[in-house]
Formats: sequence, structure tokens, C-alpha cells
Amino acid sequence: MTPVDAAWVEIARLGRVRGLRGEIYADGSQPAEWYVALPGVRIRLANGLWFGAQAGAAGQELRIAEARRYSGRLALRFEGIETAGAAEALVNGTVWLSREARPAAPAGEIWLSDLVGCEVEDARSSRVIGRVTGWQEFDSPFVTLEVTPDAGGEPLLVPYVKAICIEVDTPARRIRIEPPEGLLDLNVGSAVRPVGEGAAEAE
Repeated sequence: MTPVDAAWVEIARLGRVRGLRGEIYADGSQPAEWYVALPGVRIRLANGLWFGAQAGAAGQELRIAEARRYSGRLALRFEGIETAGAAEALVNGTVWLSREARPAAPAGEIWLSDLVGCEVEDARSSRVIGRVTGWQEFDSPFVTLEVTPDAGGEPLLVPYVKAICIEVDTPARRIRIEPPEGLLDLNVGSAVRPVGEGAAEAE
């Protein structure tokens, strides 16, 4: 994941409009009540512009007025967006929160976006493998980190589990790993964009 601005983190991706009240489906990793408790957020529209941005000014901040689960999916409603027509402008946008306003991660967990940029080192050889450039969340109990070599090329996929990521030092921006044989030689293919901000601990 590459944030548009290091001071902001992506917390959800918006989908299609739901109903007539301005609700919109969203993909995000947090409980519904977490979103309602947030201060103002910004929305980056599908065309790359910030919602409500004026020339020379930042995008408009919105509060999330309502968040709930509907048929297993997260649905959000923003203050000032009260009709389906108004919500249409937000379809396929992304929701961003200031890092300063972000709540503390749950005890024992780390915000995944805080791992982005950390140097990844092989604990056995002290060789620098690359840096965390994103993560992937599959239908599995753990997160997979994307580690891109400093020389460039396709990212390596490193499971974020304690047996592999033996030391995570976010203040020092370093992760030491003990990869199983063959992990670093895998041909990983193309990366998948993460879905919003989440917190996790190495399983």
C-alpha cells in the first residue's frame, strides 16, 4: 500500500449505493461502531480527486453519521450525504483518516500501515531483503506482508506470523524474519491492493 499522503491512512473502500438515504456499502476491517466514533475523514473519489476539494485547498472533511452491517456487509452514511443521488459521487472512492486522529491499536496489536516502510532483515544472515510496501488479507487467519527488494522487482510475500516475523520494531522501522526454506525463492506474481486499515498481531 502506498498512501497518498504519509499523514493519512486508508480505512475503507466504498462500493455501490444502498437504499435511498445516502448509505453506501464499504469494505473495511473494523467493527461498525469503530467508524462512527471517528472524527472527520476525507474521501478520495474514483477519479483521484478529494471530495469537496477547492482550488488550492484540501478536501472536505466528513463525519461518519452511521455505520452498520447489512446482510453481512458494512454500510456507511456520511453527514451531509442524505440521498442516493448525493452518495453516487462517492461510489468506488476510498475513505482516509488522519494518523493523528487514529485510535490506538488494540493491546498487543500493530496498525498494519505502520509496518509499511519497515526494513525486513533475514535474522540468520543479517541480509536486508527489502521493505514492506503493503499487505494482503486472504480468507485465512493471518495477514501476508508484501516485501519489495530495494533493487526493485516483484514483492515477496511473507506471512505475518510469529514463527517467521520473530522481531517487529516499528520505532526502529525494522522487522527481522526467519523464513522457512524456499520462501524467499517463490515467484509471487502481482500484488493485490489491501482493503482499508487494520490492526493485527503476528499469529
